Amino acid sequence: MPALPTFPMLLGGRLRRAEAGRGRPVHDAGGTLVGHATTASPADVADAVAAARAALPGWSGASAHERGRVLHDVAELLDQSVDRLAVAGADPADARAAADRWLWYAGWTDKIDGLLGSSHPVAGPYASWSAPRPVGVVGVLAPASLLGLVDALAPVLAAGATAVVVAPPGASLAGLAELLAAGELPAGAANLLAGEVAELAPALADAGVDGLDPGETSFDATPDLRVPGPGHTGVARLRAWNAVTTVWHPVGR
Repeated sequence: MPALPTFPMLLGGRLRRAEAGRGRPVHDAGGTLVGHATTASPADVADAVAAARAALPGWSGASAHERGRVLHDVAELLDQSVDRLAVAGADPADARAAADRWLWYAGWTDKIDGLLGSSHPVAGPYASWSAPRPVGVVGVLAPASLLGLVDALAPVLAAGATAVVVAPPGASLAGLAELLAAGELPAGAANLLAGEVAELAPALADAGVDGLDPGETSFDATPDLRVPGPGHTGVARLRAWNAVTTVWHPVGR
């Protein structure tokens, strides 16, 4: 019998096992055991949020062009790994769609200011304009499919925010974690944890995330968290993870 793989999580830029050494078996759609997944504890969530907080200044402060370049590199890695991801259990069509979707979001990094920013007419010697700013650290409750993971994570990163993703254990989460670890994404910008949503979602809020994507999960977030509305897709996801700030500045003599 060949040795079955252990699917790790991505935390602080490193592929690692859970703090408590926890794990669970992973089966494919046919019920065959394909490996064992590292599952996170609330302590791992706290560590991941701390890593995302530490990575935030560097990622949000990078130029839109640089963020787009890094995310485009991840899209290429996804595209080149479709066959390998399929062998690991991901649906090939799902993997190809995930690569295309990631590339789509990567292309928005240098267009967000134009989409969400604006200048305002002022009756006086002032200039006033609005500009989007990343909300900070976003907690994401994602589905198990690779496309679902990309749909939840890519817009957070494209917006300039950092992420802590909680998803069901499986080959898709592990495959994406390995690709992100191999790419140029700064350590801690994206953290991928496998585990039970009921246990880990409250830990995300307790750890101090600035926004929460509950996905299809029913979860009562604290009132001060930014939470996107139901059915948010595409550009709406980029809007969800940007807060628009208004600036006034004197002009003239």
